[in-house]
Amino acid sequence: MVLISTTPKAIVTILHMRLLPISSVKKRQLIKWLPIFLWYMVYVCSPYAGDIKNNVKNAKVYSRFLIDKNAIPITPHLLYLQFMDDGNERERAMAMHFNYVLLGKCTELWVFDGVVSRGMTREIGVAKKRRMKITVAGVQKEVADGLTMR
Repeated sequence: MVLISTTPKAIVTILHMRLLPISSVKKRQLIKWLPIFLWYMVYVCSPYAGDIKNNVKNAKVYSRFLIDKNAIPITPHLLYLQFMDDGNERERAMAMHFNYVLLGKCTELWVFDGVVSRGMTREIGVAKKRRMKITVAGVQKEVADGLTMR
């Protein structure tokens, strides 16, 4: 019986040792795409309300920044607010619940921008409660001092 580890390094080793009966072309394809499996999910915590047009533009920039750092950005305010009404309290509550579910799938939360909104404060609180890694990027110093980083 052979025990196979599923770590990326172990998979490459298994491919090179010919323990899996696959063609050399398939091996090259697997090795080429293997680094993508090392990416981790990061929740993007940035404001939406206020200057909505600018905040959406910034959220896209933050998401791209995380992709360039080999992270999978989860930016729910770019998704849900396309078809949900932020002004409707019921829909806002549903969207925030969806956000917390997505936050639970992430390994880190990154806080962006200089203003921490009410929704962002709740998301940061949930991340702290879950003992997630929180990275602060460009937040007011007095706000950042109040965050306990892990």
